[in-house]
Amino acid sequence: MPKKAKGDKPSRLLVDLEVAWYEVNTPDEWTLTGPRNGVADELLKVTTRATEIYKEQVKLFKDQRTMSKSDVEWLKTVEISGTASDKTAAFLLRIQEAPFYLALDYLSKLLEMAKANSRHESFLAVESLKEAFLKLLPPADSGRNLVYSKQRKWSVKPDHLSRKTLAICYFEEGVKRAFFEYLKIIEVMAQDQVSHGRERAIRVLWTLGMASCEQGSNILSILANKLGDPERKIASRVVYYLQEIVNTRNDVTESIVGMVQQVIQRPGISEKAQYYGLTFLSQLRLSHKAPNLPGRLLEIYLVAFKVHVIPNMRASMAIKEKSAKRKRTEIPTVPEFSRLAKVVLTGINRALPFFKGDVEALQTDLLVPVQILMKTANCSAIIQALGLHHQIVSAGGSKDGFAKALQDFLDGKQIVKETSTYPQLFALLFKAMVANTGMPNAAIMSLVKSLISSCFRINSEAYTASTLLLLDELLRAHPSVRSMITDEQSDVGEARLEDGLSISLFELNLLSRHYNPVIASYATALLESKRIRNPMINPFESMSNLKFLDEFIASSLEKIMSSN
Repeated sequence: MPKKAKGDKPSRLLVDLEVAWYEVNTPDEWTLTGPRNGVADELLKVTTRATEIYKEQVKLFKDQRTMSKSDVEWLKTVEISGTASDKTAAFLLRIQEAPFYLALDYLSKLLEMAKANSRHESFLAVESLKEAFLKLLPPADSGRNLVYSKQRKWSVKPDHLSRKTLAICYFEEGVKRAFFEYLKIIEVMAQDQVSHGRERAIRVLWTLGMASCEQGSNILSILANKLGDPERKIASRVVYYLQEIVNTRNDVTESIVGMVQQVIQRPGISEKAQYYGLTFLSQLRLSHKAPNLPGRLLEIYLVAFKVHVIPNMRASMAIKEKSAKRKRTEIPTVPEFSRLAKVVLTGINRALPFFKGDVEALQTDLLVPVQILMKTANCSAIIQALGLHHQIVSAGGSKDGFAKALQDFLDGKQIVKETSTYPQLFALLFKAMVANTGMPNAAIMSLVKSLISSCFRINSEAYTASTLLLLDELLRAHPSVRSMITDEQSDVGEARLEDGLSISLFELNLLSRHYNPVIASYATALLESKRIRNPMINPFESMSNLKFLDEFIASSLEKIMSSN
């Protein structure tokens, strides 16, 4: 006869109803192990005895449970002829009443309902099972996964295991098997032809992935694969769910990145799936405490550029060139590609400041997208490319070519095409010219000249005001720039560059007579070597047409009221 632990009596419940089963201390120790010799015979002994003990415990609990006759009759009636809603509610209630003693039986009943052909019945059962497993599974912060009995190597012989240990192990294996079966049902539901069913499935997966570590890889894999869902709403929702899991559980970040990488690099994957996958990656929280992640992300982004973005860009440019030769007014575009390029550039720009590797080794690959994007007629793409080039310089890469590329853009035609991109342009100019002191004075002076000159080609008061505000800040960081300012009543105001050419900002005199009093006052202050007083925080908001219209209406109403 097997030995029983001291005080272990068959007439006593082994697990307190008030304590979660995974928090019960078992007297026998074990280690996690893989396949080994002799495990089959050992497992048979353990399973046979554990099954007997657990069933004894369930019967003992039911015998000791006090239920009125009416409650017993109601439960029988519900199980036999109740509606799907009544059944799921009753089964869940029983599980929550005594998880350790009743859960396995009612989990089985709910799983059968979840497999029903009726979507309504299946959905109800799936939701009830979710609530049941949230109570049964160890929480995520415990870091605990469920294990099968065959995975345990005991510190004592199987015959010497205590009744409590065996009962807990039996229950744990039952929960693990039930949850695995539940996930298979959810995975099928995630492929439902009806989008509502798919949406329910991924919401359940998200809730479970946030709450527990159990089957974490399977849950995350199913979620990651739904980035390619044909419904845009579902794909974008998956991005949100993955972000929530990563933000809540930092321990799964690298595994999720790997799964998303597999999805976006899968042969034949749609551009939409790539876009949503890269969107998730580009929004990850980066930290110097995780030095390997930025490098891995940069590799993913560069692969995406080489395999998808650059070929699509070249194809798009070829189409535009053919269309231009045929003098067609409507030029075809590739909307999915433009989004893809933007999100990849955003990701690179976010990852580079945290990259601890050799920037020079990456520089050749990183400058390829810059060179390609600089050839487009898309102002937004060019500013993104310039931002990437500046990040490379800031991270320790070669400074060659950046100032020239920036000046070519300011002097070119593309800058007048997309006014919505100007705030990003000035953010880049501030970082490159004011905050970053590594740029030579001659390059800064040339850029200032190009920037002031561009104000007369661009019909935007906000752009001009932003230029003057930037110049005001620049004069503090680089006082030598003041030598460029020309006073009409004096001979001073010419700076000489290294090549001997002179350069001046005579345009400030014209701007000091601008019809807009704000611009005129800004330019006058700069000419008089004064700081601009009461500068606007964001001219693109303060000087917008809508803002002007609001102020005009308010002024008009004030005049009308005063006249009355």
